[in-house]
Amino acid sequence: PANAAKIKVLAGRELPPGWLGKPWACRQGAKEAQGEWILFTDADTRHAPPLLRRAVLGAREAGAEALSVAGAQEVGSFWERVIQPQVFALLALRYPRAGRPLPPERWRSAIAAGQYILVSRKAYAAVGEHEAVRGEVVEDLRLAQELTRAGFSPALRSAVDHLHTRMYRSLPEILEGWTKNLAVGSRQTLPAGLGLLAPWGMGLHLLTFWVLPPAVLLLALVGGVGGAPLLSWSAVCTGVGVGIWSQASIRFHSSPLYGLAFPVGAAALAWIAVRSALRGRKVVWKDREYDVGESVDRSP
Repeated sequence: PANAAKIKVLAGRELPPGWLGKPWACRQGAKEAQGEWILFTDADTRHAPPLLRRAVLGAREAGAEALSVAGAQEVGSFWERVIQPQVFALLALRYPRAGRPLPPERWRSAIAAGQYILVSRKAYAAVGEHEAVRGEVVEDLRLAQELTRAGFSPALRSAVDHLHTRMYRSLPEILEGWTKNLAVGSRQTLPAGLGLLAPWGMGLHLLTFWVLPPAVLLLALVGGVGGAPLLSWSAVCTGVGVGIWSQASIRFHSSPLYGLAFPVGAAALAWIAVRSALRGRKVVWKDREYDVGESVDRSP
């Protein structure tokens, strides 16, 4: 309110065939927007007063027609504290160069934080506005890809002091939210065959690196299985895991003691990845079911 000249609340119109609800809502809002820049932001975000001005200046300084802001991810419940760091670590592995300009041919590697996407009217119109992503569940990722493919590679900036959000508040919300996103996002960011296999590979990675060593350690200590070499290997791997995930917990403003529960978070996320893959084209979100098979781009 301290920075807005005017706030207008729109009554949403009936959903047309071929559209999902969020892209349709964004499209209606964008049609009413005035000015050179359009901001798409989630309803569960909190913005510090300087954020919008800094985002526009950041986009102009970077010479970018689009800018996405990664804010602070708040966590409250036990499950949020042990699963969310695992998710964002995997995203960091997938996008190690996030924020750097990409050539159009590398559009599959584009990423945007859907909680805050600022885009110039020029670039937004050039890619076909939200009509280009009208059937997408992970529409923020697809919009970043379409912008990159058209030569408007979005910049990505961190603003953990100015943007805050709490994505999920319970284990059921985490399960449904990431089940919705993982398999669809994999198919959008990787060629067809790899995209289908990625959730399975993700689950295998989590179980191998973060669940297997502490499980072996427990068996070695309780059941005397494996002898000294296996005990030493599993103890070292588990200790490294505790160290890594304790630091991750601190970054999420949680107690480092949550790092001790890293195998639980990894096992839960592995199940989410497998669950997402098993659902295939079916996406369930807030008691609504969608078939998204046709929305996934299979082009090179």
